[in-house]
Amino acid sequence: MKNSISIFLIVASVLIFFGYIKPGIADVEGINKELKVYQDTIKQADELEQQIKKFRGDIEALNPQDMEKLSKLVPGKLDTINLIIDINTVASNFGLAIGDISLGANKEDGSNTSARNDTMYEDVDFSFKVNTSYSNFISFIGALEKSLRLVDITSITFSPAEKETYDFSVNLKTYWIK
Repeated sequence: MKNSISIFLIVASVLIFFGYIKPGIADVEGINKELKVYQDTIKQADELEQQIKKFRGDIEALNPQDMEKLSKLVPGKLDTINLIIDINTVASNFGLAIGDISLGANKEDGSNTSARNDTMYEDVDFSFKVNTSYSNFISFIGALEKSLRLVDITSITFSPAEKETYDFSVNLKTYWIK
């Protein structure tokens, strides 16, 4: 009888282990794996938060004049009015007046911007005309090159106008941050 009780208790304990405890251990192991994933995610979030704080500190440490120059170089939005003012200011330094200003259409949907999904910026084609002498035009382009506004001149065409002057047509591309 004692042997049968012992065997019964051993069989009962084996059944309890495989029926109740082992599935519970598997559940605990699954929960521990999930907990580790969450802990890793929290660690990564903390690291990102530290980087954000560092970048904010770096931005706050920048000189306000430098920030203004940077936002003028590559603005955060398309600002055609300020672009025209900037180019006209450079032109007026050489006694020039820009005319026939237009924004070009780059997209198939008819809007006048070109967006690329793989870049952090957008661009727009911009054109204008100016009447001046060749040497004055070269000086104007040199000053435009040195201005703070980021522009790429894509084409220049010219035709003779009055005595020793030409009608220059300038096409350029300007950028802004998405």
